[in-house]
Amino acid sequence: ETSPPDGFGSFHYQYYLDGVLIAVGVIDILPECVSSVYFYYNPDYSFLSLGTYAMLREVALVRELSKSC
Repeated sequence: ETSPPDGFGSFHYQYYLDGVLIAVGVIDILPECVSSVYFYYNPDYSFLSLGTYAMLREVALVRELSKSC
């Protein structure tokens, strides 16, 4: 069985716009699943639908991990 490039555990996905941190997603990458734990963002950027964007990025991550793990 192979593991992800960065291993298993908790990770913080940081989202920047023009050098400003605008959101953070906390996920757990485990041998059998990926779990979205927390997501928080600067409300000044709520018009960007950051929760939806982060969810789509996490789906893309799971798809990539499923190819290699």
